[in-house]
Amino acid sequence: MDISEQRAAVVKEAREWEGTPYHHGAGLKKIGTSCSWFIAAVFNNALGANLTVVEHAEQWYLSDINIKTKNNLYLNELQRHGFIEILEEDRGPGDLLLSRTNNVLYCHGGIILAWPSVAHTIVGRGVDICRSAYSSWYFGQDIKSLKFYSWKEWHV
Repeated sequence: MDISEQRAAVVKEAREWEGTPYHHGAGLKKIGTSCSWFIAAVFNNALGANLTVVEHAEQWYLSDINIKTKNNLYLNELQRHGFIEILEEDRGPGDLLLSRTNNVLYCHGGIILAWPSVAHTIVGRGVDICRSAYSSWYFGQDIKSLKFYSWKEWHV
C-alpha cells in the first residue's frame, strides 16, 4: 500500500469502531476500548502494526507525581511506537490529534478522519465521530495547545 492507501485504511478502520463502548484498558472493536487502545488497535488492524499500550491507572494524568515530573505516558507511548510530532498545517487523514484535559499533560487523542472531523473515545459514550474538533469539549478547550502526531513511516 502506498501512503495515501495506508491513510485511507486507517480512516476506514477508525470509522468502523464508531459506537464501540468505552472500557479502560481494552481495545476490542464493538466490545470496548479506551482512547489509547483505540488508536493502537486501529493502526494494528489497518496496517498490520504491532502497537501495544503500557498498563496504567485510569486518570494517570491527574497523579501529582506525573504532573510534577511531567511524566507523559501518552506521548511516551506514541513516540516509542514510531509516531512523530508534526505541524498543524501538515496534518492529514489518519494523523492523530492530542489534547491535554488538565492543562499539563497530553492524555487524550483521536484519529483525524477529514479535518476537522476526528474519531475518539469518550468515557460514557465510547468511540464517537466528532464533526468538528473545534467544538469538542476534549479538543476545543485549549485549541492553542493541541498537538498533531503522524506515523513516522509516512514522513520518510
